[in-house]
Amino acid sequence: MTTEVDELVESGSIPEMMPTWIALWIMDKCDEIDPETQKPKPLATTRAKYAHAQKMRASMSHKFGRDLGLGTAPWIPHPVTPGRFVGNPSLSPKVSQYMVRAGEQVTSARAMDEHVLKQLYTFNMAYQDDEGPISRKRKAGEDTPWGGSSLRMMLQLIYILAFLCLLRFDEVLNIQWSWVTLDTHNGRHRIKLALPYRKTHQYGGKSHFFLIHRWNCLLSE
Repeated sequence: MTTEVDELVESGSIPEMMPTWIALWIMDKCDEIDPETQKPKPLATTRAKYAHAQKMRASMSHKFGRDLGLGTAPWIPHPVTPGRFVGNPSLSPKVSQYMVRAGEQVTSARAMDEHVLKQLYTFNMAYQDDEGPISRKRKAGEDTPWGGSSLRMMLQLIYILAFLCLLRFDEVLNIQWSWVTLDTHNGRHRIKLALPYRKTHQYGGKSHFFLIHRWNCLLSE
C-alpha cells in the first residue's frame, strides 16, 4: 500500500516542515508540554518516557532511511533547487535540538571519555550481590536490579576494550578466544588482544601502552 509520504518521496517534494512534524509527534506522546496549547499537560495524562521518545525517532529515521531510501544523510537544503531539501528529515538539526533534554547532549553525540569510564567502574565495583531471593515488587521510581556482579564485570571489560582499542560494540562482541593471549610481565598477569584487522589511532606513533588507572585496566585486582 502506497502512503502519502511514499508519494511525496517519489515526487521529491517532502515538505520543509517534515522535521517539525516529527518533533511535534514525539512531543505529543512524550513531552510534559501539550504541543497545541503550549501548556503543561494534566497530571492524569499518561506520557511516555525519554527512552521511548528516542525509539520513536529511531523508527522515523529507519522509515525514511531504509524503507523510503533516503539514507542517513542529514536534512539540508538542496544545493541547486531552492525550496527543496535532501536527506533524512528525522536527522534534521530541528529534531536533534528537540531531543536534547535538560541541557544534555543527544546520546549519539555524547563521547565516552576517561571520566565517564571511571564513573562506570566505581558504579559496577560497588555493587554487591544479594544472598537471598530478589523480590519483583518495588516502589515507584526505584531502579530495577538488572544484573549481578559477574555480568557487570563483563560489561566493564567490554567498555574498556571498546575505549582503549577504538572498537565499536559489535566489534567487541565478536572478539574470539583465538585472538586473546594470557601471559605474565614482571610477575604480573596481563592480557594481549591481537585484532585481525587494523584499528588506526588518530595520532598514531604507539603500538602498545601501559594501563595506569583501575577504571581503564583490563585486570583490576
